[in-house]
Amino acid sequence: MRSKVVIFLTCVAICVLVFALTKLPLAQALPQDRILQAIDNNSLITLHHNLSPLAKAQYDQGAVESSFKLRHITMEFKLTSGQQAALDTLLQQQQDPTSSSYHRWLTPEQYADRFGLTTSDLAKVVSWLQDMGFSIDETARSRTWVAFSGDADQVEASFHTSIHHYVMNGAAHYANATEPSLPAALAPVVLAIRSLSNFRPKPQLIRRRVIASPNPRFTSSVSGNYYLAPADFATIYDVQSLYNAGITGAGEKIAVMGQTDIVLSDIEEFRSAAGLPANDPTVVTIPAYVSITSTGDLTEADLDLEWSGAVARNASIIYVNAGDSANGAFDSLTYAIDINVAPVVSISYGSCEQDVGSADASAMETEFQQANSQGMTIVGAGGDDGATDCDNNNPAAPSDIAVSGLAVDFPASAPNVTGVGGTEFYNDTATGGNAYWSATNNSTTQGSALSYIPEMVWNDTAEQGELAAGGGGASIFFTKPSWQTGVGVPNDDARDVPDVALDASPVHDPYLICSSDYTNQDAGVADCTSGFRASDQTLDVVGGSSVGPPTFSGIVALINQKTGSAQGNINEILYPLAAAVGDAFHDITNGNNEEPCQAGTPNCPNGGQIGFIAAPGYDQASGLGSVDAFNLVTKWSSVKPITGTTPDFAVSSSPASLTVASGGSGSATLTVVPNNAFSGTVSFTCSVGSALSGVTCSVSPATLMTSGTTTLSVAASTSAQVLGGMRFPSFRWLQALGLLTCGLLLGWARLRVGKSPLPLARVVPRGVWLAFVIVCLLAAGVSCGGGGNTSTTTTTSATSETGNVTVTAVSGSTTHTAQVTVIVN
Repeated sequence: MRSKVVIFLTCVAICVLVFALTKLPLAQALPQDRILQAIDNNSLITLHHNLSPLAKAQYDQGAVESSFKLRHITMEFKLTSGQQAALDTLLQQQQDPTSSSYHRWLTPEQYADRFGLTTSDLAKVVSWLQDMGFSIDETARSRTWVAFSGDADQVEASFHTSIHHYVMNGAAHYANATEPSLPAALAPVVLAIRSLSNFRPKPQLIRRRVIASPNPRFTSSVSGNYYLAPADFATIYDVQSLYNAGITGAGEKIAVMGQTDIVLSDIEEFRSAAGLPANDPTVVTIPAYVSITSTGDLTEADLDLEWSGAVARNASIIYVNAGDSANGAFDSLTYAIDINVAPVVSISYGSCEQDVGSADASAMETEFQQANSQGMTIVGAGGDDGATDCDNNNPAAPSDIAVSGLAVDFPASAPNVTGVGGTEFYNDTATGGNAYWSATNNSTTQGSALSYIPEMVWNDTAEQGELAAGGGGASIFFTKPSWQTGVGVPNDDARDVPDVALDASPVHDPYLICSSDYTNQDAGVADCTSGFRASDQTLDVVGGSSVGPPTFSGIVALINQKTGSAQGNINEILYPLAAAVGDAFHDITNGNNEEPCQAGTPNCPNGGQIGFIAAPGYDQASGLGSVDAFNLVTKWSSVKPITGTTPDFAVSSSPASLTVASGGSGSATLTVVPNNAFSGTVSFTCSVGSALSGVTCSVSPATLMTSGTTTLSVAASTSAQVLGGMRFPSFRWLQALGLLTCGLLLGWARLRVGKSPLPLARVVPRGVWLAFVIVCLLAAGVSCGGGGNTSTTTTTSATSETGNVTVTAVSGSTTHTAQVTVIVN
């Protein structure tokens, strides 16, 4: 009895020890107080990189009055190096299917307990701000920022900088004229002070009105132009197949970022005109904002709300409105992340990186990491000025020539955001528009597109007479993420954009919208009074990279519904998926986002063109290409993400589909791309799916060292052989017949040595029967045997067949596969 008690107590002690040890790392990871001394207003440090790059001396109109009100100033807190390392590890684990943290998303409060300030430090910051006369608007649930309001004289006394008026491009702004300073005791926790200036991000759209016939075909007007209704998008990008399978966005949420009040009837009229069920958005407003209806911003809000709900037609749409806050839609994004508003976030606003500044970009990237840890996917616009994004905001720049050099748009350039670039459809007249469009429209949906339409990079600069092309290039702020790899990805140690691209041309072919955002030119013209027609029989259409975030966000919502989970940073899946599942993307290999540039300006090659050209695989003009939504969504879970720093490789096939004639052959190029300093031998084998008969495959060379290309060869033999007018069965059937015969012979042999042998068996010597048994065993071995490592053979049938050839690439314990669809006819 005593021994049993001792064993029990020992077990209890071990359990307690194990529990304590497992809890120890968590205790060590908890935030520690960092404000360890009294906050002395006479001991100051300068907070660098907190001056807006747009607050230039030539625009300065002098100091504002002392009572000038600044609302919703945001003090952003920084992570310690240990917290940042832990967050990086968590984000990797949340995307790793083998990790216990896989898709276990945090709440803002859980994030606070691991990566936010301590409650003690936060209380000290809030107390100091109140002592300086500021009113506290809100503190983040994640304890990563605090928002407050005050007068210009309070800002000057607290942060030792003055607020000035600025006028740029005819618009009035305010900003701090010098870098702010703050008490040294706060230096360990403060990363940036945002909203001391109000150079708000800009919508990335181009709007125009087009004349329609009295009875217009909305996708085929009398002028020969085409316009996209939601049903057309669903056909072209294969979303309709998802609807047919019941994947419509039901139960999912998409949040749209904005900076203006909306007119609800615009969205209702759009859905009615498109034959969509009623689905009003929910409006969420950030604290301390002033209600405004802003020209230009209302069009953007209408576009984003209408088209996100058009793609994910049954999803709930949430509009987050910043009103007239200093950072506009950027403030909406900060607030949306803090309240964990929705698993998918669309933002069509942005600024070139050089105009954002490194402190703001760094602060917002930390917010984006928080969003990803909460399972949120953020989709941003790639920009509308080709590879020269800063010319959009340069008063000295001509409208049709780039002078500011290469630049990309933020927040699309952030690694934790998916950037969407622009494409346009080939000239329909040249390619035969009737091949892609019906002569009439569906009476309910107004759609008339017939199929996918070939695409090129969006570039309307020559046609528009101003810079108008899809954005792309390399970030100046962010280094290359480990997941951004594959054929065509530049070896530039920089985050490259875009990630994907969708139709964005305002000329060919733009998107139909309904908007009451009237300008002087169309004042009094009511949109969508009869379907998509305006009261003067015109159509309201838009293009630009603003279209990408809402439409692609709709596709992400469909991914979430299909997989039953939020996704976080989808970039970690997009790149390996493009390498392994070619038919999920339309590789854009035509066109460019080059802009004419002025000789002597940055990056301009002798007064020529500046930008990037489409090429096979990834490129900085169209990213991975546009998508086939059905294949993207249904094959989303078929690949593992590229995360962390573990050496790995990716394998892809080009093309992803082969058509082989009976008796003929075909080949595809297999490409190995190393990730995270991978170095090793990759060995290849291939196998033919059961749906294909008479097809052989081989890989040569069968090994590669680290990276490079090899060739997959596929051959189809002729159909069944004919001799003397009679069709003989295939060898596989002969094997089966042989095995059946062997079975009978074995049974016969068994009866031969039994008590009641068959009459025929009595006259057959025992040695003959034993010989039959041996032959049968040999036949069975041949039937069940396999072939070589690099080829597989089956026999053909007499009809057309479609199936898959699977290539397996192995290096040590790491295995990746690529599939090639083979059609034999």
